[in-house]
Amino acid sequence: MTKNTLLNVAILICKLSRLINIVVFITMTGFFIHFQINPSAYRKIDFNNFLIEKHPAGLEFTHVTKSKFSINNEKAPEDSEIYKMDKLTTDSSLFFYLEVTLYLVLSNLCFKEFQNVLESVKNINTFQERNVASFRKIGKYLSVIFILSSYSWLNFKNGDIKSFSFSITLPCLIILSFIMAEIFKEGSRLSEEVNLTV
Repeated sequence: MTKNTLLNVAILICKLSRLINIVVFITMTGFFIHFQINPSAYRKIDFNNFLIEKHPAGLEFTHVTKSKFSINNEKAPEDSEIYKMDKLTTDSSLFFYLEVTLYLVLSNLCFKEFQNVLESVKNINTFQERNVASFRKIGKYLSVIFILSSYSWLNFKNGDIKSFSFSITLPCLIILSFIMAEIFKEGSRLSEEVNLTV
């Protein structure tokens, strides 16, 4: 069991995913700081086109997205100028940065807990209370990620974009993690009973 290739690959994927999250966070922090210093460098990024192209119909089999574009000023320039990144307000860019940071931290914690479970299985210590706690933590972290990813708000000088998104994938993973917690809890109880009998 300790030489199980599949477990080793899964553990490696968890470690790489955690490393990628850290690199993304550092890169995003660099962009955030640069944006605060020189927002005009990002004038070509248009959120209006990006959102429309990403979800043209607003509905897919496993994903539903609803976006609302509004204009705050009647004398505002045409739509193509309102939703450009250099027009993003400081509050909105900070909110977006903190939202993505929290998302990265929580996903990193999910990978860490899953890695702990995989390592305990690899070392033939599968049914332990620690693994039950790990799956429950994963379920809680994914619940917060689901809430974070469900709503986004971008405020510009002359308008704003509010977007609600629902994906069936995350609720399924949340339910699965809590089910796994219960399975491991029952396995831990049975393991203790066997040890007491022996």
